[in-house]
Amino acid sequence: MKFSEWVVSFILVGVAKAFLSFTFAVFMAYLLYKIKVFTLGFYMIPFIISLLISGWWVGFFVAGIILRFGSKLQTLAWTFVWVLGPFSAIYYPVSILPNWAKLIASILPTSYIFEGMREVINKGNLDPFKLIISFALNVVYLVCSIIFLRKSFDKVLEKGLVKVY
Repeated sequence: MKFSEWVVSFILVGVAKAFLSFTFAVFMAYLLYKIKVFTLGFYMIPFIISLLISGWWVGFFVAGIILRFGSKLQTLAWTFVWVLGPFSAIYYPVSILPNWAKLIASILPTSYIFEGMREVINKGNLDPFKLIISFALNVVYLVCSIIFLRKSFDKVLEKGLVKVY
């Protein structure tokens, strides 16, 4: 299997999972809380796309770690997402974070995504600055994660490992 085929399969599976997860979440939000997600307008769509791209670079980075260091680090690699959570403004705004945590949040595209989504929900308007920053950071991290994944993939081929253990 070529590297490009492997990456494309990652992306296709990710899009399918995201679609199914989003559909389930929208259904549960309406069923449990009577929240009509689609009444928030189309302003949420660019943030959802940016969030999907964030998921790609995190996934590529984690896959690169597992390829490079073996599945023994798999648990450690998947905790990477949990480490980013408190700095991503998922549950609360960045403004309540201490200054050192605000610095970390400022380099994460997810903090701009969730802050922007919060603004759409609370005020009904889209801040293009947050959207542009999130996309720019996502592009940088996506390129870096694909380079890291490629180098990890090449290292596995160089070692002749058929399976990663």
